Amino acid sequence: MGNTIFKNSSLAQSVSLAILESSRMLSAPESFRSNNPETAEPSAAQVVRHLAHELRQPLSTLESLAFYLDIVLPEADERCREQLVKIQTLVRQANEIVDDAVYFTQASTPNPTTVALSELISRKVADCNFCDELNIQVEENLEECIVWADPIHLGYAFAAALGIFRRIVFSGSNITIHSRKREGKAELRISSFASSAQVEKLRQLAESSEEQFPVMEGALSFASMYRVVQANEGDLKIHSGPDHHVAFHFLFPAAC
Repeated sequence: MGNTIFKNSSLAQSVSLAILESSRMLSAPESFRSNNPETAEPSAAQVVRHLAHELRQPLSTLESLAFYLDIVLPEADERCREQLVKIQTLVRQANEIVDDAVYFTQASTPNPTTVALSELISRKVADCNFCDELNIQVEENLEECIVWADPIHLGYAFAAALGIFRRIVFSGSNITIHSRKREGKAELRISSFASSAQVEKLRQLAESSEEQFPVMEGALSFASMYRVVQANEGDLKIHSGPDHHVAFHFLFPAAC
């Protein structure tokens, strides 16, 4: 990762502050106690929002420290750089877990508007490749696909899907992304190849109710992603085929 990370401490600080600022929309604190005097204990959603708010600052600080260490560490110090990459990866994973928890328990009410899928895909793929250098192929679409959805929710759902694929696909496998209009809907398809065991886990998640999601890696991310999709009047299906092929099919209302 070395020289690919920001080499300017002020820029690193700006990025860190931007991440912290963008998170406040989802994790702003609120009163622990309900307005209902008969309710003595805070709700799970309130607790999660407070935890998210408290965790953002130390995570942002750790991220800034990682940027700084990347600047000052000698290139030849491979062992230290390996540990630095681990720190950056763990901070990113922690931020993703916080986002998953907040979106699952108390995502904001959707504020739909027109969203160009091609622009959203390009932005999120660039963010993902910056961290992971995944083999992502975006298939060209001659007709622009415009979605009627909350852009923040849609961005989260797409990023969460990429995060799930990052964990399950065979090393080096291409992740293919395609969007199109279909029967008055906007379809977003993400597909790749994974082991039979991973495909079976996804099948279990897709068939589980919210009250019975199995305790396994990616369950919270999938559950929160699915909830956000439904809140935006969309749908999500998981399809598997021969040769360990697996695909997510998102359907959203298309803008007129």
